[in-house]
Amino acid sequence: MTPRSTPRRGVALAGVLLLVSSFVGLSAVSASSDVHSGSPATYTVLVGLSQPGQGVNVDAYFPDTLKVHVGDTVNFKDNAAEIHTVTFLAPHQTLPDLLATFPLLDPAVWRPVVPASHLYDGTSYANSGIMSTDPSFSLPGQQVTSFWLRFTHAGSYQYFCIVHGVMMTGTINVVDPSARIPSPGQVRHQVKKTIAGLLKQVPAAIDAARAAIMPPVHNSDGTTTYHVNVGFMYGMIDLMSFFPGKLRVHPGDTVVWHMTTVPHTITFLNGNPEPSLLVPATWPPTSGPTVMFNPAILGPSASVVGGQALNKTEMFHSGFLPVPDTTFSLTIGNIEGPVPYRCLLHDASGMVGKLVVDAAHGHDESGH
Repeated sequence: MTPRSTPRRGVALAGVLLLVSSFVGLSAVSASSDVHSGSPATYTVLVGLSQPGQGVNVDAYFPDTLKVHVGDTVNFKDNAAEIHTVTFLAPHQTLPDLLATFPLLDPAVWRPVVPASHLYDGTSYANSGIMSTDPSFSLPGQQVTSFWLRFTHAGSYQYFCIVHGVMMTGTINVVDPSARIPSPGQVRHQVKKTIAGLLKQVPAAIDAARAAIMPPVHNSDGTTTYHVNVGFMYGMIDLMSFFPGKLRVHPGDTVVWHMTTVPHTITFLNGNPEPSLLVPATWPPTSGPTVMFNPAILGPSASVVGGQALNKTEMFHSGFLPVPDTTFSLTIGNIEGPVPYRCLLHDASGMVGKLVVDAAHGHDESGH
């Protein structure tokens, strides 16, 4: 999850400063791309982008601008492990604040709000609820992976992701059936080209992330302080990875994790079960069930609070780290071998790392 920081929300992710107009070209069309009038069509908008094998995340709708006919249907399909919403506001309504009731999630934000028969005329609030391909962000049987609306009136309708605010918006332009617009197939083709163009930037993004790693510092007591960057932003690409992802250290050394995007966690499970991100709650008591972030993982674990050196038995957990430039550090205890860790919020996006503790003398600063 990467909520963005705005004065109203007080949380989120530094970095994606561009939700560009590169997708807007879909509105340009030739006569050969007409959608035949009188035949309602179904269009697909992909919500977000994840490539867990590369730790890649993009907070955008694909396409972010779409032209359809009156009577057409738009299916918003979840395409990311990151959490998102598709939220249309009623006239003069302000965007709900995901964190206004933190750690509770307001049902109006978390749950789907669907107009009768999925017919949308632009006058009411409509919301997908929290969408994610990661089941950790939903309670059993309540995972939302798609949301659809049929547009009944001409007009231009903007929608938002409540999690990422005005940094992640889209527009549906609804026109008369006689107008010439791209077909669903052509839209899909253009989306594939757009996504392929973004993914071509990933190697350069990874190179830039590796170049930004701070060098180790050799201390006077013979130990070394190593630095790990948590995430990395490169244009629209949000790398859900640790840099370096694998680091060789020694007992007595210190590792400092630097937050570059937020929020994340640094969590060494050490064989303990992964805790649930969300747990059932009641909000308020008369409004029925909703969910809340698990209070047990919002803050640091007892091992961290107690200042213990990293071992391979207890869970070492940073808690939610919500502010860029925040650091989290651990001293390596008298252990040896691999010690994996993860971000509990983004491990489904590929955000996992590993320390390899070598009790022998000598340091390998390459991290391999």
